[in-house]
Amino acid sequence: MTGSPHTAALPSPSPFPFMGVSKRKRAVFYTQLARMLRAGIGPVRSLTTLAGQGGSWRLSRAAGDMAAQAQAGASLAEAFARHPNVFPPNEVRMIEASTHAGAAPETMLRIAGILERFAKAWSRVILGLLYPCICLLVAFVGLPLIVAYFTGAFGGVGHLLRGYIGGAVVVFAGGFLLVTGLRTLSSRSGIRVGLDRVLLAIPIYGKLARRLALNRFADTFQCLYAAGLMVPEAMAHAALACGNGFIGTRIANVAPQVQDGIPLAVALAQTRVVPRVGLNLIEVGESSGELDATLLKFAEYQQDDLDIGLARMAKVLPMLALFLMIGILAYAVLAAWGAYVRGIQSMMGH
Repeated sequence: MTGSPHTAALPSPSPFPFMGVSKRKRAVFYTQLARMLRAGIGPVRSLTTLAGQGGSWRLSRAAGDMAAQAQAGASLAEAFARHPNVFPPNEVRMIEASTHAGAAPETMLRIAGILERFAKAWSRVILGLLYPCICLLVAFVGLPLIVAYFTGAFGGVGHLLRGYIGGAVVVFAGGFLLVTGLRTLSSRSGIRVGLDRVLLAIPIYGKLARRLALNRFADTFQCLYAAGLMVPEAMAHAALACGNGFIGTRIANVAPQVQDGIPLAVALAQTRVVPRVGLNLIEVGESSGELDATLLKFAEYQQDDLDIGLARMAKVLPMLALFLMIGILAYAVLAAWGAYVRGIQSMMGH
Protein backbone atom coordinates (compact mmCIF):
# COMPACT_ATOMS: atom_id res chain seq x y z
CA MET A 1 0.00 0.00 0.00
CA THR A 2 2.88 2.34 0.57
CA GLY A 3 3.49 2.86 -3.08
CA SER A 4 -0.04 3.87 -3.97
CA PRO A 5 -0.87 7.51 -4.46
CA HIS A 6 -3.94 7.04 -2.32
CA THR A 7 -1.94 5.82 0.67
CA ALA A 8 1.17 7.99 0.39
CA ALA A 9 0.11 10.07 3.40
CA LEU A 10 -2.08 7.77 5.45
CA PRO A 11 -3.30 9.23 8.76
CA SER A 12 -1.94 7.75 11.96
CA PRO A 13 -4.29 6.34 14.61
CA SER A 14 -5.03 8.64 17.51
CA PRO A 15 -3.29 7.65 20.75
CA PHE A 16 -6.32 8.73 22.79
CA PRO A 17 -8.84 6.10 23.94
CA PHE A 18 -12.55 6.14 23.15
CA MET A 19 -11.89 7.26 19.56
CA GLY A 20 -12.95 4.03 17.87
CA VAL A 21 -16.09 2.02 17.21
CA SER A 22 -17.35 -0.89 19.28
CA LYS A 23 -16.57 -4.45 18.19
CA ARG A 24 -20.23 -5.30 17.73
CA LYS A 25 -20.84 -2.35 15.40
CA ARG A 26 -17.74 -3.17 13.37
CA ALA A 27 -18.88 -6.79 13.12
CA VAL A 28 -22.22 -5.70 11.70
CA PHE A 29 -20.48 -3.36 9.26
CA TYR A 30 -18.10 -6.10 8.03
CA THR A 31 -20.95 -8.60 7.68
CA GLN A 32 -23.15 -6.24 5.66
CA LEU A 33 -20.30 -5.14 3.41
CA ALA A 34 -19.18 -8.72 2.79
CA ARG A 35 -22.69 -9.84 1.86
CA MET A 36 -23.13 -6.97 -0.59
CA LEU A 37 -19.75 -7.66 -2.19
CA ARG A 38 -20.62 -11.36 -2.46
CA ALA A 39 -23.88 -10.42 -4.16
CA GLY A 40 -21.94 -8.63 -6.88
CA ILE A 41 -22.53 -5.08 -5.69
CA GLY A 42 -19.49 -2.87 -6.27
CA PRO A 43 -17.47 -1.38 -3.41
CA VAL A 44 -18.58 2.20 -4.16
CA ARG A 45 -22.27 1.40 -4.12
CA SER A 46 -21.93 -0.90 -1.10
CA LEU A 47 -20.09 1.70 0.96
CA THR A 48 -22.50 4.44 -0.10
CA THR A 49 -25.41 2.28 1.03
CA LEU A 50 -23.78 1.63 4.40
CA ALA A 51 -23.01 5.33 4.82
CA GLY A 52 -26.69 6.16 4.48
CA GLN A 53 -27.96 3.58 6.95
CA GLY A 54 -27.31 5.69 10.02
CA GLY A 55 -26.39 4.09 13.33
CA SER A 56 -22.83 4.88 14.35
CA TRP A 57 -21.96 8.34 13.02
CA ARG A 58 -18.27 7.43 12.93
CA LEU A 59 -18.91 4.37 10.80
CA SER A 60 -21.31 6.29 8.54
CA ARG A 61 -18.78 9.08 8.07
CA ALA A 62 -15.99 6.58 7.42
CA ALA A 63 -18.10 4.63 4.93
CA GLY A 64 -18.93 7.81 3.01
CA ASP A 65 -15.28 8.80 2.79
CA MET A 66 -14.30 5.24 1.80
CA ALA A 67 -16.88 5.34 -1.01
CA ALA A 68 -15.32 8.58 -2.28
CA GLN A 69 -11.84 7.02 -2.09
CA ALA A 70 -12.98 3.95 -4.00
CA GLN A 71 -14.68 6.19 -6.58
CA ALA A 72 -11.33 7.97 -7.04
CA GLY A 73 -9.57 4.68 -7.76
CA ALA A 74 -8.32 3.53 -4.36
CA SER A 75 -8.53 -0.12 -3.49
CA LEU A 76 -10.79 -1.38 -0.74
CA ALA A 77 -7.84 -1.95 1.59
CA GLU A 78 -6.54 1.57 0.94
CA ALA A 79 -9.97 3.00 1.77
CA PHE A 80 -10.02 1.10 5.06
CA ALA A 81 -6.50 2.30 5.89
CA ARG A 82 -7.69 5.92 5.69
CA HIS A 83 -9.57 5.44 8.99
CA PRO A 84 -7.19 3.87 11.52
CA ASN A 85 -9.30 4.98 14.50
CA VAL A 86 -12.34 3.09 13.21
CA PHE A 87 -10.61 0.05 11.72
CA PRO A 88 -7.56 -1.23 13.67
CA PRO A 89 -4.34 -1.85 11.69
CA ASN A 90 -4.48 -5.64 12.10
CA GLU A 91 -7.96 -5.76 10.52
CA VAL A 92 -6.79 -3.52 7.67
CA ARG A 93 -3.82 -5.82 7.03
CA MET A 94 -6.13 -8.84 6.89
CA ILE A 95 -8.33 -7.07 4.34
CA GLU A 96 -5.30 -5.87 2.37
CA ALA A 97 -3.86 -9.38 2.11
CA SER A 98 -7.18 -10.98 1.21
CA THR A 99 -7.88 -8.27 -1.40
CA HIS A 100 -4.74 -9.31 -3.29
CA ALA A 101 -5.99 -12.90 -3.18
CA GLY A 102 -9.56 -12.02 -4.18
CA ALA A 103 -11.01 -13.20 -0.86
CA ALA A 104 -11.98 -9.93 0.85
CA PRO A 105 -15.62 -10.89 1.64
CA GLU A 106 -14.56 -14.17 3.28
CA THR A 107 -11.96 -12.38 5.40
CA MET A 108 -14.47 -9.73 6.46
CA LEU A 109 -16.86 -12.43 7.62
CA ARG A 110 -14.07 -14.05 9.63
CA ILE A 111 -13.17 -10.72 11.22
CA ALA A 112 -16.84 -10.21 12.04
CA GLY A 113 -16.95 -13.63 13.70
CA ILE A 114 -13.95 -12.84 15.90
CA LEU A 115 -15.41 -9.47 16.89
CA GLU A 116 -18.78 -11.04 17.72
CA ARG A 117 -17.18 -13.63 19.97
CA PHE A 118 -15.22 -10.93 21.77
CA ALA A 119 -18.30 -8.73 22.14
CA LYS A 120 -20.33 -11.59 23.64
CA ALA A 121 -17.53 -12.52 26.04
CA TRP A 122 -17.11 -8.90 27.13
CA SER A 123 -20.88 -8.63 27.70
CA ARG A 124 -20.68 -11.64 30.02
CA VAL A 125 -17.77 -10.02 31.85
CA ILE A 126 -19.71 -6.76 32.30
CA LEU A 127 -22.76 -8.63 33.61
CA GLY A 128 -20.54 -10.55 36.02
CA LEU A 129 -18.98 -7.32 37.30
CA LEU A 130 -22.34 -5.67 37.96
CA TYR A 131 -22.98 -7.51 41.24
CA PRO A 132 -19.63 -6.65 42.90
CA CYS A 133 -19.89 -3.04 41.73
CA ILE A 134 -23.44 -2.67 43.06
CA CYS A 135 -22.38 -4.18 46.42
CA LEU A 136 -19.47 -1.74 46.69
CA LEU A 137 -21.72 1.17 45.76
CA VAL A 138 -24.26 0.19 48.42
CA ALA A 139 -21.57 -0.36 51.07
CA PHE A 140 -19.63 2.87 50.54
CA VAL A 141 -22.35 5.22 49.33
CA GLY A 142 -25.77 3.80 50.16
CA LEU A 143 -25.15 2.87 53.79
CA PRO A 144 -23.49 6.21 54.70
CA LEU A 145 -26.46 8.05 53.18
CA ILE A 146 -28.92 5.92 55.19
CA VAL A 147 -26.96 6.53 58.39
CA ALA A 148 -26.81 10.25 57.63
CA TYR A 149 -30.57 10.34 57.04
CA PHE A 150 -31.28 8.99 60.51
CA THR A 151 -28.53 10.87 62.33
CA GLY A 152 -28.59 14.13 60.39
CA ALA A 153 -24.83 14.02 59.80
CA PHE A 154 -24.96 14.94 56.13
CA GLY A 155 -21.81 17.05 56.36
CA GLY A 156 -19.59 14.05 56.98
CA VAL A 157 -21.25 12.12 54.18
CA GLY A 158 -20.72 15.03 51.80
CA HIS A 159 -17.04 15.08 52.67
CA LEU A 160 -16.89 11.31 52.12
CA LEU A 161 -18.60 11.55 48.74
CA ARG A 162 -16.28 14.33 47.62
CA GLY A 163 -13.36 12.09 48.51
CA TYR A 164 -14.85 9.26 46.44
CA ILE A 165 -15.41 11.54 43.46
CA GLY A 166 -11.90 12.96 43.73
CA GLY A 167 -10.41 9.44 43.87
CA ALA A 168 -12.47 8.35 40.86
CA VAL A 169 -11.27 11.38 38.87
CA VAL A 170 -7.64 10.61 39.76
CA VAL A 171 -8.01 6.94 38.77
CA PHE A 172 -9.73 7.84 35.49
CA ALA A 173 -7.14 10.48 34.62
CA GLY A 174 -4.28 8.11 35.47
CA GLY A 175 -5.75 5.34 33.34
CA PHE A 176 -6.35 7.76 30.48
CA LEU A 177 -2.74 8.98 30.56
CA LEU A 178 -1.40 5.42 30.86
CA VAL A 179 -3.38 4.15 27.85
CA THR A 180 -2.45 7.23 25.82
CA GLY A 181 1.24 6.80 26.65
CA LEU A 182 1.23 3.10 25.77
CA ARG A 183 -0.50 3.79 22.46
CA THR A 184 1.98 6.53 21.64
CA LEU A 185 4.92 4.23 22.38
CA SER A 186 3.39 1.32 20.46
CA SER A 187 3.28 3.43 17.29
CA ARG A 188 7.01 2.68 16.96
CA SER A 189 7.53 -0.82 15.64
CA GLY A 190 10.53 -1.73 17.80
CA ILE A 191 8.89 -0.57 21.01
CA ARG A 192 5.62 -2.23 20.03
CA VAL A 193 7.31 -5.63 19.71
CA GLY A 194 8.73 -5.25 23.22
CA LEU A 195 5.40 -4.09 24.67
CA ASP A 196 3.52 -6.97 23.04
CA ARG A 197 6.05 -9.41 24.47
CA VAL A 198 5.52 -7.98 27.96
CA LEU A 199 1.73 -8.11 27.56
CA LEU A 200 1.92 -11.79 26.64
CA ALA A 201 3.46 -12.47 30.07
CA ILE A 202 0.53 -10.93 31.98
CA PRO A 203 -1.64 -13.61 33.64
CA ILE A 204 -5.03 -14.25 32.01
CA TYR A 205 -4.65 -11.40 29.50
CA GLY A 206 -1.43 -12.78 28.03
CA LYS A 207 -2.94 -16.18 27.21
CA LEU A 208 -5.98 -14.54 25.67
CA ALA A 209 -3.83 -12.17 23.58
CA ARG A 210 -1.75 -15.11 22.34
CA ARG A 211 -4.86 -17.07 21.40
CA LEU A 212 -6.35 -14.08 19.59
CA ALA A 213 -3.14 -13.42 17.62
CA LEU A 214 -2.79 -17.07 16.60
CA ASN A 215 -6.47 -17.19 15.64
CA ARG A 216 -6.03 -14.20 13.35
CA PHE A 217 -2.86 -15.69 11.90
CA ALA A 218 -4.46 -19.08 11.24
CA ASP A 219 -7.61 -17.59 9.73
CA THR A 220 -5.71 -15.23 7.43
CA PHE A 221 -3.12 -17.86 6.47
CA GLN A 222 -5.74 -20.43 5.51
CA CYS A 223 -7.85 -17.87 3.63
CA LEU A 224 -4.90 -16.55 1.60
CA TYR A 225 -3.52 -20.00 0.82
CA ALA A 226 -6.94 -21.23 -0.28
CA ALA A 227 -7.21 -18.15 -2.53
CA GLY A 228 -4.03 -19.14 -4.39
CA LEU A 229 -1.14 -17.36 -2.67
CA MET A 230 2.09 -19.27 -2.22
CA VAL A 231 2.87 -20.47 1.30
CA PRO A 232 5.70 -17.97 2.09
CA GLU A 233 3.71 -14.98 0.84
CA ALA A 234 0.52 -16.05 2.61
CA MET A 235 2.53 -16.71 5.75
CA ALA A 236 4.17 -13.26 5.70
CA HIS A 237 0.87 -11.45 5.13
CA ALA A 238 -0.85 -13.47 7.87
CA ALA A 239 1.98 -12.69 10.30
CA LEU A 240 1.46 -8.94 9.80
CA ALA A 241 -2.30 -9.37 10.29
CA CYS A 242 -2.12 -11.25 13.60
CA GLY A 243 -2.23 -8.02 15.62
CA ASN A 244 0.65 -8.86 17.97
CA GLY A 245 4.05 -7.41 17.07
CA PHE A 246 6.09 -10.04 18.91
CA ILE A 247 4.27 -13.08 17.49
CA GLY A 248 3.99 -11.54 14.03
CA THR A 249 7.70 -10.72 13.89
CA ARG A 250 8.74 -14.23 14.92
CA ILE A 251 6.53 -15.81 12.27
CA ALA A 252 7.54 -13.35 9.55
CA ASN A 253 11.23 -14.01 10.28
CA VAL A 254 10.90 -17.69 9.35
CA ALA A 255 8.88 -17.11 6.16
CA PRO A 256 12.08 -16.85 4.03
CA GLN A 257 13.11 -20.29 5.28
CA VAL A 258 9.93 -21.75 3.81
CA GLN A 259 10.82 -20.01 0.55
CA ASP A 260 14.18 -21.80 0.67
CA GLY A 261 12.53 -25.21 0.99
CA ILE A 262 12.31 -25.83 4.75
CA PRO A 263 9.01 -27.53 5.70
CA LEU A 264 6.36 -25.19 7.03
CA ALA A 265 5.91 -27.10 10.31
CA VAL A 266 9.68 -27.05 10.96
CA ALA A 267 9.87 -23.29 10.32
CA LEU A 268 6.88 -22.53 12.56
CA ALA A 269 8.31 -24.72 15.32
CA GLN A 270 11.33 -22.40 15.46
CA THR A 271 9.08 -19.48 16.43
CA ARG A 272 8.02 -21.20 19.68
CA VAL A 273 4.66 -19.42 19.52
CA VAL A 274 2.57 -21.97 17.61
CA PRO A 275 1.12 -24.78 19.78
CA ARG A 276 2.22 -28.37 19.27
CA VAL A 277 -1.24 -29.42 18.10
CA GLY A 278 -1.18 -26.88 15.29
CA LEU A 279 2.31 -27.94 14.23
CA ASN A 280 1.21 -31.59 14.11
CA LEU A 281 -1.77 -30.70 11.91
CA ILE A 282 0.42 -28.73 9.50
CA GLU A 283 3.04 -31.50 9.42
CA VAL A 284 0.39 -34.09 8.54
CA GLY A 285 -0.99 -31.83 5.81
CA GLU A 286 2.43 -31.32 4.25
CA SER A 287 3.27 -35.01 4.25
CA SER A 288 -0.11 -36.02 2.82
CA GLY A 289 -0.32 -33.25 0.24
CA GLU A 290 -3.51 -31.84 1.79
CA LEU A 291 -2.14 -28.65 3.31
CA ASP A 292 -5.30 -26.68 2.47
CA ALA A 293 -7.50 -29.04 4.52
CA THR A 294 -5.11 -29.16 7.46
CA LEU A 295 -4.72 -25.37 7.49
CA LEU A 296 -8.51 -25.20 7.75
CA LYS A 297 -8.38 -27.60 10.71
CA PHE A 298 -5.58 -25.52 12.21
CA ALA A 299 -7.74 -22.41 11.90
CA GLU A 300 -10.70 -24.22 13.47
CA TYR A 301 -8.51 -25.43 16.33
CA GLN A 302 -7.26 -21.89 17.02
CA GLN A 303 -10.85 -20.63 16.90
CA ASP A 304 -11.96 -23.24 19.44
CA ASP A 305 -8.95 -22.38 21.62
CA LEU A 306 -9.89 -18.70 21.47
CA ASP A 307 -13.50 -19.49 22.42
CA ILE A 308 -12.23 -21.44 25.45
CA GLY A 309 -10.05 -18.51 26.47
CA LEU A 310 -12.95 -16.05 26.14
CA ALA A 311 -15.21 -18.31 28.21
CA ARG A 312 -12.58 -18.54 30.93
CA MET A 313 -12.08 -14.78 30.95
CA ALA A 314 -15.84 -14.29 31.32
CA LYS A 315 -15.76 -16.51 34.43
CA VAL A 316 -12.47 -15.50 36.03
CA LEU A 317 -12.72 -11.70 35.91
CA PRO A 318 -16.07 -11.49 37.78
CA MET A 319 -14.70 -13.91 40.39
CA LEU A 320 -11.60 -11.75 40.87
CA ALA A 321 -13.81 -8.68 41.18
CA LEU A 322 -15.95 -10.48 43.77
CA PHE A 323 -12.89 -11.42 45.85
CA LEU A 324 -11.64 -7.85 45.57
CA MET A 325 -15.02 -6.59 46.77
CA ILE A 326 -14.93 -8.96 49.75
CA GLY A 327 -11.42 -7.81 50.62
CA ILE A 328 -12.38 -4.13 50.42
CA LEU A 329 -15.48 -4.63 52.53
CA ALA A 330 -13.55 -6.67 55.09
CA TYR A 331 -10.91 -3.95 55.32
CA ALA A 332 -13.59 -1.29 55.73
CA VAL A 333 -15.33 -3.25 58.49
CA LEU A 334 -12.08 -3.92 60.34
CA ALA A 335 -11.07 -0.27 60.03
CA ALA A 336 -14.44 0.84 61.40
CA TRP A 337 -14.23 -1.57 64.32
CA GLY A 338 -10.66 -0.50 64.99
CA ALA A 339 -11.72 3.13 65.16
CA TYR A 340 -14.61 2.17 67.45
CA VAL A 341 -12.34 0.19 69.78
CA ARG A 342 -9.78 2.99 69.88
CA GLY A 343 -12.55 5.42 70.76
CA ILE A 344 -13.75 3.23 73.63
CA GLN A 345 -10.20 2.80 74.90
CA SER A 346 -9.65 6.55 74.74
CA MET A 347 -12.82 7.20 76.72
CA MET A 348 -11.84 4.59 79.32
CA GLY A 349 -8.37 6.11 79.59
CA HIS A 350 -9.82 9.52 80.40
